[in-house]
Amino acid sequence: MENVLNLSITELAALYRQKQVSPVEVVKLSFERQEKIGKALNAFITVAEDSALRQAKKAEEAFLANKPSHLLAGIPYSAKDLFYTEGIRTTCASPILKDFVPDYNATVVSKLDAAGAVMLGKTNMLEFAYGIVHPDYGKTNNPWDLSKTSGGSSGGSAAAVASGIGYFSLGSDTGGSIRIPASYCGVAGLKPTRGLVSLHGVFPLSGSLDHAGPIARNALDAALVLEVIAGFDPQDPHSLTGGSGEVDISNFSALDAKHVGVLPERLLRGLTPDVARVYKETLQHVRSLGWHIDEVEIEGWARMEDIIMAVLLPEAAQIHQQWLGRKRNTQV
Repeated sequence: MENVLNLSITELAALYRQKQVSPVEVVKLSFERQEKIGKALNAFITVAEDSALRQAKKAEEAFLANKPSHLLAGIPYSAKDLFYTEGIRTTCASPILKDFVPDYNATVVSKLDAAGAVMLGKTNMLEFAYGIVHPDYGKTNNPWDLSKTSGGSSGGSAAAVASGIGYFSLGSDTGGSIRIPASYCGVAGLKPTRGLVSLHGVFPLSGSLDHAGPIARNALDAALVLEVIAGFDPQDPHSLTGGSGEVDISNFSALDAKHVGVLPERLLRGLTPDVARVYKETLQHVRSLGWHIDEVEIEGWARMEDIIMAVLLPEAAQIHQQWLGRKRNTQV
């Protein structure tokens, strides 16, 4: 029965509708796995068992009554601990916010709640999504090798998904913080187009560079989550306007018109032979499906890190100026 925790979202959703397994059972199994490996993994800062079981019971009742439900109904997930969650503390992995409990949800959390997804808890991260792990919270270990890191800053989210504690997680990415831990933990992580996913209720690192996005078992699962969390949000000044704002994945089979930009091979230095081989095989595969692969030269590529830091550091300093001169246990 525990193997159900390793399924994809679509596989679990099918079992729910066939009444072969219930959301309550899956949530209980998820917390059992967290209890079993949680200390060694350290992927969670806060678990939300009571609220998760209530959400799971609600989804189960809908399935038993044969009511129409969203594909994500009853699907357990987690959220990086900088997404505001009403009634559940949001620490940003910093002692400054160790007791901070928001009175509203981030827009993306509200969207997932409306779809019936079940939030298991808040995942560990680098303090304020930048720099290093705070010793009060500790580092998240890699589920494939506990002696190694899960990456940052969304390391708890990636480790939770990879170890079967939830089927997806919400992460944030300013300079790789979704993609790096997803790569380290062998899961799929997506940094969406700027403005596609609302940042309302997501504690910022750099207002000009932040993105929110999904971490999931595979690309299709990530797309299914993106379909829910994407869309225009009037509460986010950076949100994209125009159209419904929804992502339509129904035509993913129409691949002949797709174009993908990749960096020139000369810039892909430092790849291990295995990674280089898989990367090239992937490009060959998508070409065989009719995709067009174009090498893209980016002007100023060698200066990219300097350019990013020239934006990130002053913006982060402005955000955190509020803590200067305050005591360690100060709350917002």
